[in-house]
Amino acid sequence: MISPCLAQCKLDEDDNCSGCFRSREEIMMWTKFSEAQREAIMARVTPVINSKLASHKN
Repeated sequence: MISPCLAQCKLDEDDNCSGCFRSREEIMMWTKFSEAQREAIMARVTPVINSKLASHKN
């Protein structure tokens, strides 16, 4: 599974990354999560990342 990391790590006040939109815990535990857990995280963050990238293109 590919990580959603965009190498733009910056945690906000809620400990969520403004680059990949994962929580601090999700980032730290990524390699320990099961495939199903990683897929669930990817399903949540991918649309947000795509939207963010699309808005920067315009």
